[in-house]
Amino acid sequence: MTLMIRIYMTVCVMLLLFDVIFLLVKNMRHHQLYPRNTKFEKKIQMEVAKYKEEGKFTEGFEEELLNQLKKTKNLITLVGIIDDDLEMENIFHDYILAQMKEYRKKSDEEQAYYTYVVSNMDYSKKRMSEEDAGEYIKFLDSKSLYTFTNAVNGFYNFGEVYTMLSVIEKIDEKSVFYHKKLLVDGLLSVNINRSELCEELEKRFEQYSLDTKIALVDFFRMSGHKADILCMRLMKSDTIDRELNYAAARYFVKHLNQEAAEYFVSILQKPDSDWVKQMIAIQAFENFKNSQLRALIKTKITSRNWHIRSNAISYLHSVGMDKEEIIDILSLNDKYTNEALLYQYKDDDEKRSLIINALKAIAQTEAIKENATKNKVIEIEEGMERSVAV
Repeated sequence: MTLMIRIYMTVCVMLLLFDVIFLLVKNMRHHQLYPRNTKFEKKIQMEVAKYKEEGKFTEGFEEELLNQLKKTKNLITLVGIIDDDLEMENIFHDYILAQMKEYRKKSDEEQAYYTYVVSNMDYSKKRMSEEDAGEYIKFLDSKSLYTFTNAVNGFYNFGEVYTMLSVIEKIDEKSVFYHKKLLVDGLLSVNINRSELCEELEKRFEQYSLDTKIALVDFFRMSGHKADILCMRLMKSDTIDRELNYAAARYFVKHLNQEAAEYFVSILQKPDSDWVKQMIAIQAFENFKNSQLRALIKTKITSRNWHIRSNAISYLHSVGMDKEEIIDILSLNDKYTNEALLYQYKDDDEKRSLIINALKAIAQTEAIKENATKNKVIEIEEGMERSVAV
């Protein structure tokens, strides 16, 4: 037994030593790959001081800088200096962009780092030239998700309308691993003529894949672009994918018009309508206080579908539910409706107490009725037994 314990302890120590040595070697290799170039750092700092004082670098330094930045370790060193003094970015802006062809030849990790640097530079004062943008877009052909995503983020930062259209085509090709939310969020952040971009995207809409179409409809909705005709066609279609159908319906939650309102009413009037469409229809009418519409939506509070039921309750709440109406709803004695009502007023102590007390009163009433019924049955059974005995 003692021998087994010693062997076990030895194995544990060896495994621990292996882990420590492995981490040390890995760390050393990392530093060997990208060691800190202190000499280059001091050179840059001297040249920056000269530039700030005289408005120019030492003769020959620019050519040296372009050659030095071909090495990733030197780019990392320069970026570290810029991070400490952001005013220096404008000085080195063009020198970093001049390295595009060089870094497209490098490893995935180095390309990913380079595109990250380029994408996060400040372009508010100086936009990327068409020539540089044309070169930079080639990074979107990378098989690396990190390089691809970083490059796309760059175009959100400095892209122009027709450049963005080319980028979206690249995204559309790689939609299998590029999340549509990233596309929507990115397009919403682009600092270009958004109206022109939306119009061009709408013209090209049919050429895109399903995922991109869904993302673009979401973008139209969130950006405020008027795409009523397109979205109405998509919403009413029975032949397209359901998710695109739903995306078009959600567009009208924010941009409701008369035709969409009539369509949503027809959806609510059909008991067998798609539950997602019913839910979206209720959401679209959130701020409408029409009495007929209110009566129609009120019929949905006992729906078997939780989403329809809870949205119907939410609608009634948004248009103003008084205590009497709450009591009326509770008197329906629908367990799931009561749960939806409690959830709606989870943060309203007064209404929540009202609901809980009402539910208790209803439960007590039901218990009394149930006991009365039991007593009646007992009386009948006893009467029958007496009759048989006689």
